[in-house]
Amino acid sequence: MAYTISWVAVRGQQAQAVLAAFGLADSGVEYEQHESEYAGAVLPGGWRVVVDHGVQEDFMIDYAPEFMARISIGGEAVYCYDSYEGPVSAAAGWLDGKEVWVLHHVGDTEEPDDLEVRGNLPAEFAAIRA
Repeated sequence: MAYTISWVAVRGQQAQAVLAAFGLADSGVEYEQHESEYAGAVLPGGWRVVVDHGVQEDFMIDYAPEFMARISIGGEAVYCYDSYEGPVSAAAGWLDGKEVWVLHHVGDTEEPDDLEVRGNLPAEFAAIRA
């Protein structure tokens, strides 16, 4: 079964500002799987996450740097995209409007372990990659 999912987690922004950036509003209804394209939550450490279960291909990080810059001003944001249809995955971290790091992987190439790495990755990355 193929799937595609993306999410953006933001810290340093109010919930309404994060939702407004996506053109969303809090419905007050608890998320039920496959009932909505989007879901949101507040995570430990003050992170607010919006998950898109029906991703538009043009929202991939390569095409949305302006959005990530805007949503991370005054805080930080992490983006993740994963598609088994491709298979393609990407992740990126932004701080105060600036890209800090990017990971990009295309799994159906001749080099399945090929991973594009750019920028100053979080310290945890070394352990994850090992």
